[in-house]
Amino acid sequence: MTRLTGIYALADPRTGVVRYVGKAVNITARYRQHCKGGDQNPGPWVAWLWQVTRRRPLLIVLQLCARGDLADRERWWIAEHRRAGGLLNQTDGGEGTLGLKHTPETCAKRNAAIRKQHQDPAVRAKISDATRRRYQDPAERAKTADAVRRRFEDPAERAKSADAARGRVKSPETRAKLRAAMLRRYRDNPAERTRLSVANRGKKLSPEHRAKLRAAQLGKHHTAATWAKLRAAALRQHAQERLKRAAGPLTAPIVPTRPDPAPGPVHHLT
Repeated sequence: MTRLTGIYALADPRTGVVRYVGKAVNITARYRQHCKGGDQNPGPWVAWLWQVTRRRPLLIVLQLCARGDLADRERWWIAEHRRAGGLLNQTDGGEGTLGLKHTPETCAKRNAAIRKQHQDPAVRAKISDATRRRYQDPAERAKTADAVRRRFEDPAERAKSADAARGRVKSPETRAKLRAAMLRRYRDNPAERTRLSVANRGKKLSPEHRAKLRAAQLGKHHTAATWAKLRAAALRQHAQERLKRAAGPLTAPIVPTRPDPAPGPVHHLT
Protein backbone atom coordinates (compact mmCIF):
# COMPACT_ATOMS: atom_id res chain seq x y z
CA MET A 1 0.00 0.00 0.00
CA THR A 2 1.28 3.46 -0.89
CA ARG A 3 2.21 5.54 2.12
CA LEU A 4 0.27 8.81 2.26
CA THR A 5 2.00 11.76 3.91
CA GLY A 6 -0.04 14.83 4.61
CA ILE A 7 -2.93 16.35 6.54
CA TYR A 8 -6.04 14.37 7.45
CA ALA A 9 -9.32 14.94 9.25
CA LEU A 10 -11.58 12.74 11.38
CA ALA A 11 -15.26 13.43 10.82
CA ASP A 12 -18.43 12.27 12.52
CA PRO A 13 -19.81 9.49 10.27
CA ARG A 14 -23.37 10.53 11.06
CA THR A 15 -23.09 14.20 10.03
CA GLY A 16 -19.79 14.50 8.14
CA VAL A 17 -18.70 17.33 10.46
CA VAL A 18 -14.92 17.47 10.90
CA ARG A 19 -14.02 16.97 14.57
CA TYR A 20 -10.24 16.59 14.44
CA VAL A 21 -7.38 17.65 12.14
CA GLY A 22 -3.95 16.03 12.28
CA LYS A 23 -0.76 15.41 10.35
CA ALA A 24 1.02 12.12 9.68
CA VAL A 25 3.87 10.65 7.70
CA ASN A 26 1.65 7.59 7.20
CA ILE A 27 -1.99 8.64 7.33
CA THR A 28 -3.35 5.08 7.16
CA ALA A 29 -1.25 3.87 10.09
CA ARG A 30 -2.16 6.98 12.09
CA TYR A 31 -5.86 6.36 11.47
CA ARG A 32 -5.55 2.81 12.80
CA GLN A 33 -3.97 4.22 15.96
CA HIS A 34 -6.87 6.64 16.41
CA CYS A 35 -9.40 3.82 16.05
CA LYS A 36 -7.90 2.10 19.09
CA GLY A 37 -9.06 4.99 21.27
CA GLY A 38 -6.88 5.97 24.26
CA ASP A 39 -6.59 8.87 26.68
CA GLN A 40 -5.02 11.35 24.29
CA ASN A 41 -7.11 13.58 22.06
CA PRO A 42 -9.19 12.54 20.09
CA GLY A 43 -9.13 9.11 21.77
CA PRO A 44 -12.02 9.71 24.22
CA TRP A 45 -14.28 10.95 21.40
CA VAL A 46 -13.39 7.96 19.19
CA ALA A 47 -14.17 5.58 22.08
CA TRP A 48 -17.46 7.33 22.80
CA LEU A 49 -18.44 7.23 19.12
CA TRP A 50 -17.82 3.48 18.95
CA GLN A 51 -19.73 2.87 22.17
CA VAL A 52 -22.77 4.83 21.01
CA THR A 53 -22.92 4.06 17.27
CA ARG A 54 -20.54 1.12 16.75
CA ARG A 55 -18.93 3.14 13.98
CA ARG A 56 -15.44 4.50 13.42
CA PRO A 57 -14.63 8.11 12.53
CA LEU A 58 -14.71 9.02 8.87
CA LEU A 59 -11.17 9.56 7.50
CA ILE A 60 -10.74 12.49 5.11
CA VAL A 61 -7.39 13.23 3.44
CA LEU A 62 -7.26 17.02 3.28
CA GLN A 63 -3.89 17.50 1.62
CA LEU A 64 -0.83 15.49 0.61
CA CYS A 65 2.45 17.33 1.17
CA ALA A 66 6.13 16.86 1.84
CA ARG A 67 7.25 15.87 5.31
CA GLY A 68 8.89 19.23 5.92
CA ASP A 69 5.63 21.09 5.23
CA LEU A 70 3.45 19.09 7.64
CA ALA A 71 3.59 21.52 10.57
CA ASP A 72 2.78 24.60 8.50
CA ARG A 73 -0.05 22.95 6.60
CA GLU A 74 -1.56 21.46 9.77
CA ARG A 75 -1.74 24.92 11.36
CA TRP A 76 -3.48 26.26 8.27
CA TRP A 77 -6.08 23.46 8.14
CA ILE A 78 -6.80 23.67 11.89
CA ALA A 79 -7.42 27.41 11.61
CA GLU A 80 -9.65 26.80 8.59
CA HIS A 81 -11.87 24.20 10.30
CA ARG A 82 -11.85 25.95 13.67
CA ARG A 83 -13.92 28.73 12.19
CA ALA A 84 -16.80 26.28 11.71
CA GLY A 85 -16.67 25.25 15.39
CA GLY A 86 -16.79 21.82 17.00
CA LEU A 87 -13.12 21.04 16.47
CA LEU A 88 -11.53 18.91 19.20
CA ASN A 89 -7.95 20.12 18.60
CA GLN A 90 -6.62 21.76 21.76
CA THR A 91 -3.58 23.39 20.10
CA ASP A 92 -2.98 25.49 16.99
CA GLY A 93 -1.09 22.64 15.34
CA GLY A 94 2.49 22.21 14.26
CA GLU A 95 5.12 21.19 16.78
CA GLY A 96 4.69 21.82 20.50
CA THR A 97 1.60 22.93 22.40
CA LEU A 98 1.05 26.41 20.96
CA GLY A 99 -2.50 27.55 21.65
CA LEU A 100 -3.19 24.97 24.37
CA LYS A 101 -5.38 26.37 27.15
CA HIS A 102 -5.93 24.28 30.27
CA THR A 103 -9.23 24.41 32.12
CA PRO A 104 -9.25 25.94 35.64
CA GLU A 105 -9.72 22.44 37.08
CA THR A 106 -6.64 21.15 35.23
CA CYS A 107 -4.58 24.16 36.35
CA ALA A 108 -5.64 23.58 39.97
CA LYS A 109 -4.65 19.91 39.77
CA ARG A 110 -1.27 20.73 38.23
CA ASN A 111 -0.58 23.40 40.85
CA ALA A 112 -1.50 21.04 43.69
CA ALA A 113 0.76 18.31 42.28
CA ILE A 114 3.71 20.69 41.86
CA ARG A 115 3.18 22.12 45.36
CA LYS A 116 3.14 18.64 46.84
CA GLN A 117 6.27 17.68 44.94
CA HIS A 118 8.19 20.74 46.13
CA GLN A 119 7.40 19.95 49.77
CA ASP A 120 10.04 17.21 49.54
CA PRO A 121 13.42 18.66 50.67
CA ALA A 122 15.28 16.24 48.37
CA VAL A 123 13.35 17.53 45.33
CA ARG A 124 13.98 21.15 46.27
CA ALA A 125 17.69 20.48 46.77
CA LYS A 126 17.89 18.72 43.39
CA ILE A 127 16.20 21.62 41.58
CA SER A 128 18.35 24.18 43.38
CA ASP A 129 21.55 22.31 42.51
CA ALA A 130 20.54 21.97 38.85
CA THR A 131 19.71 25.68 38.62
CA ARG A 132 22.98 26.65 40.29
CA ARG A 133 25.01 24.54 37.87
CA ARG A 134 23.10 25.95 34.94
CA TYR A 135 23.73 29.58 35.84
CA GLN A 136 27.43 29.02 36.39
CA ASP A 137 27.70 29.09 32.60
CA PRO A 138 28.26 32.73 31.48
CA ALA A 139 26.54 32.02 28.14
CA GLU A 140 23.44 30.74 29.94
CA ARG A 141 23.33 33.79 32.22
CA ALA A 142 23.67 36.11 29.24
CA LYS A 143 20.91 34.25 27.41
CA THR A 144 18.53 34.52 30.37
CA ALA A 145 19.34 38.19 30.93
CA ASP A 146 18.69 38.98 27.26
CA ALA A 147 15.35 37.15 27.33
CA VAL A 148 14.23 39.02 30.47
CA ARG A 149 15.38 42.33 28.99
CA ARG A 150 13.38 41.77 25.78
CA ARG A 151 10.35 40.69 27.77
CA PHE A 152 10.27 43.79 29.97
CA GLU A 153 10.77 46.15 27.04
CA ASP A 154 7.07 45.56 26.37
CA PRO A 155 5.01 48.06 28.44
CA ALA A 156 2.10 45.63 28.58
CA GLU A 157 4.36 42.92 30.04
CA ARG A 158 5.74 45.33 32.64
CA ALA A 159 2.24 46.38 33.64
CA LYS A 160 1.17 42.74 33.90
CA SER A 161 4.08 41.88 36.19
CA ALA A 162 3.46 44.96 38.33
CA ASP A 163 -0.23 44.11 38.74
CA ALA A 164 0.63 40.53 39.72
CA ALA A 165 3.10 41.67 42.40
CA ARG A 166 1.05 44.60 43.73
CA GLY A 167 -0.42 43.90 47.15
CA ARG A 168 1.39 40.58 47.52
CA VAL A 169 2.77 40.26 51.05
CA LYS A 170 5.66 37.88 51.62
CA SER A 171 5.61 35.71 54.71
CA PRO A 172 8.26 36.23 57.42
CA GLU A 173 9.87 32.93 56.39
CA THR A 174 10.14 34.04 52.74
CA ARG A 175 11.61 37.42 53.74
CA ALA A 176 14.17 35.68 55.96
CA LYS A 177 15.19 33.39 53.09
CA LEU A 178 15.52 36.32 50.69
CA ARG A 179 17.59 38.26 53.21
CA ALA A 180 19.91 35.31 53.82
CA ALA A 181 20.37 34.82 50.07
CA MET A 182 21.20 38.49 49.52
CA LEU A 183 23.69 38.48 52.40
CA ARG A 184 25.41 35.43 50.99
CA ARG A 185 25.60 37.04 47.60
CA TYR A 186 26.82 40.52 48.55
CA ARG A 187 28.21 40.66 52.10
CA ASP A 188 30.15 37.42 51.88
CA ASN A 189 31.26 37.83 48.27
CA PRO A 190 33.68 40.73 47.70
CA ALA A 191 34.01 39.87 44.01
CA GLU A 192 30.26 40.33 43.50
CA ARG A 193 30.31 43.66 45.32
CA THR A 194 33.18 44.84 43.14
CA ARG A 195 31.40 43.72 39.97
CA LEU A 196 28.22 45.65 40.89
CA SER A 197 30.22 48.70 41.91
CA VAL A 198 32.03 48.80 38.57
CA ALA A 199 28.78 48.21 36.67
CA ASN A 200 26.95 51.06 38.45
CA ARG A 201 29.84 53.54 38.58
CA GLY A 202 29.02 56.62 36.55
CA LYS A 203 25.50 55.43 35.76
CA LYS A 204 23.00 58.28 35.89
CA LEU A 205 19.29 57.75 36.28
CA SER A 206 17.06 59.46 33.77
CA PRO A 207 14.62 62.14 35.00
CA GLU A 208 11.75 59.74 34.23
CA HIS A 209 13.36 57.00 36.33
CA ARG A 210 13.97 59.36 39.25
CA ALA A 211 10.38 60.58 39.03
CA LYS A 212 9.10 56.99 39.16
CA LEU A 213 11.26 56.19 42.18
CA ARG A 214 10.06 59.31 43.97
CA ALA A 215 6.40 58.55 43.17
CA ALA A 216 6.81 55.00 44.43
CA GLN A 217 8.14 56.25 47.79
CA LEU A 218 5.57 58.98 48.34
CA GLY A 219 3.11 58.16 51.06
CA LYS A 220 5.10 55.23 52.39
CA HIS A 221 5.65 55.08 56.14
CA HIS A 222 8.18 52.78 57.75
CA THR A 223 7.10 50.70 60.69
CA ALA A 224 8.80 51.03 64.07
CA ALA A 225 10.62 47.76 63.43
CA THR A 226 11.93 49.03 60.08
CA TRP A 227 13.12 52.28 61.66
CA ALA A 228 14.94 50.27 64.33
CA LYS A 229 16.66 48.15 61.68
CA LEU A 230 17.69 51.22 59.67
CA ARG A 231 19.06 52.93 62.81
CA ALA A 232 21.00 49.79 63.82
CA ALA A 233 22.49 49.48 60.33
CA ALA A 234 23.54 53.14 60.32
CA LEU A 235 25.11 52.81 63.78
CA ARG A 236 27.06 49.75 62.68
CA GLN A 237 28.32 51.59 59.61
CA HIS A 238 29.41 54.63 61.64
CA ALA A 239 31.14 52.41 64.23
CA GLN A 240 33.09 50.64 61.49
CA GLU A 241 34.16 53.98 59.99
CA ARG A 242 35.33 55.27 63.42
CA LEU A 243 37.36 52.10 63.97
CA LYS A 244 39.03 52.51 60.59
CA ARG A 245 39.90 56.14 61.34
CA ALA A 246 41.20 55.26 64.81
CA ALA A 247 43.36 52.41 63.54
CA GLY A 248 45.10 54.64 61.03
CA PRO A 249 47.42 53.25 58.37
CA LEU A 250 48.90 49.79 58.82
CA THR A 251 52.49 51.19 59.00
CA ALA A 252 53.59 54.33 60.83
CA PRO A 253 54.53 57.12 58.46
CA ILE A 254 58.18 57.95 58.18
CA VAL A 255 58.67 61.57 59.30
CA PRO A 256 61.94 63.12 58.19
CA THR A 257 63.87 64.54 61.16
CA ARG A 258 66.16 67.52 61.19
CA PRO A 259 69.84 66.51 61.63
CA ASP A 260 71.60 67.66 64.77
CA PRO A 261 73.81 70.71 64.20
CA ALA A 262 77.55 70.17 64.23
CA PRO A 263 79.14 71.06 67.56
CA GLY A 264 80.69 74.52 67.53
CA PRO A 265 83.65 75.88 69.53
CA VAL A 266 83.41 75.79 73.28
CA HIS A 267 83.57 79.18 75.01
CA HIS A 268 84.53 79.39 78.64
CA LEU A 269 83.08 82.22 80.58
CA THR A 270 85.35 83.87 83.04
